[in-house]
Amino acid sequence: MLLDWGVYITKVDCSDETNDQLCWDYKVASYPTIMMFDCKQNAKENAYIDVTENYKSTLQSLREILAIFLLNQTNCPVKTHSSHVFSPAFLEELLHKGDRSLLLMILIGSSIDLGFLDALSLDFKGCNNIFMSFVDRNENNQELIFGFFPHPAVILIYPHHMMRIISNNLGDYIEIRNKLVLVIRKDQPRLSNSLPPLPSHMQKRLHEKMDTPLLPLGGIHMSDLVSAVSVTLREEIRFNKFDDSNREIIKNWLNIVQKCLYWNTKQNTTLNKLYKLVEFKSTSVSNKDWEKIILTAEALVSFPKSHIYTTCKGSKPQYRGYPCSMWLILHFMVVTCEKTKDQSEHPNSRDVLMMAADYMEQYFKCRSCGTKFSDEYKQKLNQIQSDEDAILFMWHFHNLLNARLRLEESTDPICPKIQFPSEIMC
Repeated sequence: MLLDWGVYITKVDCSDETNDQLCWDYKVASYPTIMMFDCKQNAKENAYIDVTENYKSTLQSLREILAIFLLNQTNCPVKTHSSHVFSPAFLEELLHKGDRSLLLMILIGSSIDLGFLDALSLDFKGCNNIFMSFVDRNENNQELIFGFFPHPAVILIYPHHMMRIISNNLGDYIEIRNKLVLVIRKDQPRLSNSLPPLPSHMQKRLHEKMDTPLLPLGGIHMSDLVSAVSVTLREEIRFNKFDDSNREIIKNWLNIVQKCLYWNTKQNTTLNKLYKLVEFKSTSVSNKDWEKIILTAEALVSFPKSHIYTTCKGSKPQYRGYPCSMWLILHFMVVTCEKTKDQSEHPNSRDVLMMAADYMEQYFKCRSCGTKFSDEYKQKLNQIQSDEDAILFMWHFHNLLNARLRLEESTDPICPKIQFPSEIMC
């Protein structure tokens, strides 16, 4: 690896009397001593650094010190990718480039982690399609884009607004480096020839399932909305006892779901049948009445039993999924209805928020969560005087919840909680 960096290694036996003068010339007062020299300067003219104090530290520390020295303190800097200063504008430009093989590798950490990035930059210097940048995890604006990281992390950003978290802590350098090679080979085979070599024992893992899922960097996908509505219809409402006192809540929920989201013809037909059942049936509605509609072939096609999450896909089945997609629906509906408030048949955002709070309190799977949402809404009710207030309430409450949950065990460890909405989503 060091030879790939343009570094040559040799050793001198300072206990051998024949090397006394050499050790004197290079100011070696004791041994073992580790020194690094700039190849373009005379070493006797102090163009070197003594890293003896790091001798007993990890090999990783020595590697990072060498990378910093080579890139920042010598007269023979190697062309690398780590000089790109991160900014939202730089990210936006990369995401909208036509070349789908471009990758952005980001180290989210602090200044003491820059040696790690320099080492990665030297290792990947042969791949011109990889950009590298550093983001200070203590800056608030990084959470707007990537979410909260309690520890330094290495992530990959793809032009199609997706990302992989390669490591959520800076552990073993070689392991992270090899994992990067493995992931990039899998995702971008055309870059394989320009990547650093992969040890033979890693080759067998090339076609195995990766434990670093591809996650959305931002955006709302229809698959998430369909899956969330399917859960409300097939699980939350269907398996709760129908009560005439809750009939209005179900009717209002169906009304805002149908009018504030965008559905195809079959989906609209299913929602319309359910709405008419609750609205016009003269006698009490039963679970069997509901099932006669929701279990039809048309309804199964419109709102499938199996759920597909894109924005809300977690690293494991128990993470994210429905709760995340429900948040998307709530945000989406209050914004959409603000945009269409001049259409007489559409409820306004304040009405949407009220109807959603009623539904969450009575039917949301996590009953304590639904109650907290409803209680927070009732406490802020007098402050919600406009459609914009309703939108900001959703943001405020969502971010309060994310801030409280982001360090809990129920949070996906490789998909950090993010301030909503993210800068990319905006």
